[in-house]
Amino acid sequence: ELTCTIKQHGNTNDVSISSPYACSVSWTDSDPHSIDPQPHWSVTDKPTLVYDASTLSPGQLQTVKEQILATCGAGKPECTYDATSQGVRTTPRSEWEPLGAPDANSTDHPDKTYEVDRGWSFSWQTQWSVKAGVSLAFLEKIITAKFEASLSHSWSESQSVSEKHTQKIPYGCTGAFYVEKGEVEITGTFQIVNPSSVDIIKNFTVVFPLANDYNPPNDLPVVHIGVVHSVQWPIKGINPTPTCNGEPRSSPPPGVPAVSVYVG
Repeated sequence: ELTCTIKQHGNTNDVSISSPYACSVSWTDSDPHSIDPQPHWSVTDKPTLVYDASTLSPGQLQTVKEQILATCGAGKPECTYDATSQGVRTTPRSEWEPLGAPDANSTDHPDKTYEVDRGWSFSWQTQWSVKAGVSLAFLEKIITAKFEASLSHSWSESQSVSEKHTQKIPYGCTGAFYVEKGEVEITGTFQIVNPSSVDIIKNFTVVFPLANDYNPPNDLPVVHIGVVHSVQWPIKGINPTPTCNGEPRSSPPPGVPAVSVYVG
């Protein structure tokens, strides 16, 4: 009988699945009962497949997320990881989230009061689109081991804030509130060993909510856990075009964007 097993140096644990190496056996003579069967063992690297998460399609990215959760998220030895960059950021305007629905003033003169009294929430589970109860405890090791001391306690798995906000909407304008969030952003490389291959996933990014306002060094601006912005834009079809308060909208509100054309 000719077999092979990959084991860790110094013990008898079978690590054939989690090892980046594979072994195979063969007989030089097709008949192992011949006078000179000549058994052979071969140890090789498993084929390596490299993926760049920054270039994957949404469907491919979701597959990668599920693979990382099934291995790294479960703490399996088949997964190793290393943070290549990490820091604190505020979400760009294109990622601001609406706080409630927008409100249009098409009948009231001169101004209409628009008030929202509700909270917003954010969690890494929302960012990853995973089911509640799934833990990413393995990323805590990245943060604890890699982050400088000032950042090691700056993240949380979820963040919720409840506030009241009010704005005056001029006639002919639509008003809305958007939330700009503070986040801890970690980008890293994940290596997942499969029975027959090794998958390396580069430039994979995970974001966590800030646990509290972050004061960066060198007198840089404070990054808040969340800032609510009042945004207004003209209602299409009202002449003359009204003058609305606030800067022009660049993030569309829920529903039909104001720049769209009704065709039926």
